Amino acid sequence: MNADQLVKLAAFQAGAIQQDGSLAPFFTIPQLYVWLNDANFELEKSIRSIYDDYFVRVMTSTDTVAQKLMGIDYTPTTLQLAASTSRFTLPPDFQTMRSIRCVTSGNESMQFESKDMGHRYFQEYLAVASTYTVPPGGRIYYDIIGERTLFIVPQLTTAADIEIIYVARTKPLHRYATGTVAITDATDDVVGTTTVWSSGTPFDAAYLDIMFSVTTPTALTNVDISWVYDGGPRNRVASIDTDTTLTLAANKVATVAAGAAYILSSLPVLPPEHHAALADFVTAQMFAKSGKAEQFDRFMAKYEKRKASILNTINVRQPDVEYVEDYTTYGA
Repeated sequence: MNADQLVKLAAFQAGAIQQDGSLAPFFTIPQLYVWLNDANFELEKSIRSIYDDYFVRVMTSTDTVAQKLMGIDYTPTTLQLAASTSRFTLPPDFQTMRSIRCVTSGNESMQFESKDMGHRYFQEYLAVASTYTVPPGGRIYYDIIGERTLFIVPQLTTAADIEIIYVARTKPLHRYATGTVAITDATDDVVGTTTVWSSGTPFDAAYLDIMFSVTTPTALTNVDISWVYDGGPRNRVASIDTDTTLTLAANKVATVAAGAAYILSSLPVLPPEHHAALADFVTAQMFAKSGKAEQFDRFMAKYEKRKASILNTINVRQPDVEYVEDYTTYGA
């Protein structure tokens, strides 16, 4: 489920949905999103403690497409190891480095080794303070300083492109419904009017839904928690292309006439089978605000139980590979 569906599920569980399908006035959507993100960040933090590969991201300095990460404009070409330079700015969502490799032709065998900048080898290169032509198989030492600065020694005499694999911070769960949209049947191009999708939203396009109103121009206020990816009201986004255009991951079924209401809604990076834990946490906070301590305790217990289940199963999503020896007939 996407963030809007999870908020709707939480409100159903708390008995806070009115007869017309709207949210009871005692609560607000922004308030529910704050609680939703609290739960999401907590679960992601727990998962990282046992299986940080779940949040791995790959970026290459040859990619010239600018990205908005954690509210900061960043172009991957910033990663290129420029000549006579020691420090380079890592992506805004950087958290932990997993590996670095050179992708420049002829230098693919360049080796990168993590060393504390206080290490003897690191300090010896700093003392020399000279550039270095890395031979085939040559070694570069690196350290991560501050929040996201890559520090290398020795400096290179010629620029080198690299690919990094790192554990990334995920973006907060978010919704956006400004403007209207139109899309033609059996196509994947969505056109927005008075929308600001590229420069004005904090979405991760890899984890994003778009939901359309069934009738135009009715506002999309009543999200159905049962909507699935059937090409109808709920669709997966493949990319945000400009402020007024985005691409769906699959062709839309049926035309959406110009002027239709819509909602862009984040998807949690968590495994889909565990999304309901987020709704349980939000429901608990709704009962807490209503002063219903017993119901708060009940849903927090459900949340903690689901959280324990996530931590018990997340690290088996990639089991160890088992090898079977070839059968050989001896004496044949």
